Amino acid sequence: MKLFNRGMVLFLCVIFLAPTAVANDFGWFRKTQYSKVEIYDECYEAECGACHFAYQPGLLPTASWKKLLAALDDHFGEFANIDDTGDLTFVRDHLLKNAADKSDYQLSKKIMRSLPVNLMPIRITDVPYFKEQHRAVPWGALMKKGKVVSQSSCNQCHISSEM
Repeated sequence: MKLFNRGMVLFLCVIFLAPTAVANDFGWFRKTQYSKVEIYDECYEAECGACHFAYQPGLLPTASWKKLLAALDDHFGEFANIDDTGDLTFVRDHLLKNAADKSDYQLSKKIMRSLPVNLMPIRITDVPYFKEQHRAVPWGALMKKGKVVSQSSCNQCHISSEM
């Protein structure tokens, strides 16, 4: 009887787990979340993360990143000084290469589907998908209690977002 039970368990494992393994080999379950290795780089984190949370490039489309990078002298009321032109080139290339409209991550696809054709937000908090996902968050209460500084402080709630 034990041999039959072990055989049945093995059979069921093969039946239920084999499709998952095959699907994973073809990449059907990949890229549902961001990967530190693929999204972050030391230069990007050093330049952008020195002043604020280094956002994943897949949170905004290419046009938004271009618009944001074109106005670094007034970066949300601050002067965003990226010292070396090589670093600025790298940061620009990194953001544009991994922008939401060029990404195959599920979150980036959802962000792109939420954006009207003519909308080019430079704030992630202005992305319709962000607004939809965070509509029930009591921002005022969280800010009053000092738990959250602003809506753009992703890493205060999403503790795994900062790698």
